[in-house]
Amino acid sequence: MRTCIIRQLKHTLMSMQTTKIILLNGVGSSGKTSLARALQAASGDAFLHVQMDAFLAMLPTRYLDDPDGFTFASSTVEGHKVVSIHSGTVAQRAMRGMRHAIVALASNGNNLIVDEVLLGDEKNDYVRLFEPFQLITVGVHCPLHVLEERERQRGDRLVGLARWQYDKVHTGMTYGVTVDTSEATPEECAQVVLRALSS
Repeated sequence: MRTCIIRQLKHTLMSMQTTKIILLNGVGSSGKTSLARALQAASGDAFLHVQMDAFLAMLPTRYLDDPDGFTFASSTVEGHKVVSIHSGTVAQRAMRGMRHAIVALASNGNNLIVDEVLLGDEKNDYVRLFEPFQLITVGVHCPLHVLEERERQRGDRLVGLARWQYDKVHTGMTYGVTVDTSEATPEECAQVVLRALSS
């Protein structure tokens, strides 16, 4: 019994060391989802695409406008609309659970592309949780005026949210590689990321 447990632990540790995680961090509408799909198509390895939006969709809709969930505030700064988000206890707990769910997926040998908007303490949380795995952090950049145009065109994003996130999302981050989705296609960006991952 003990030998079996030790063997299983060794197998788990070896799997964790070879499991790859690509952490995409960028403002909403920066092109992370398109990049993730291009990475899945271009990589010879199987990668699961983990989206923050998928976890947000698990919340009851009432928490999308509730102090315990998420609340949104609009303001005008230098003539531009800015939409800020506040996360309450239910939302924070859900997002914390998401990070640990991601670790559970990776611990079982699943390569992951994590599509995130890192604005606060979760940056350090990810670095700590992902330490056992082969991690590359990717800064997904795009000029603000392009982001705002994408917000307007998409129709499923609050206009002003990108402006609020813009100065926060990359603060304090150290990246293995960065891409600019306004200057290259998702497929071109994917090749840059995959080269960095294999180096």
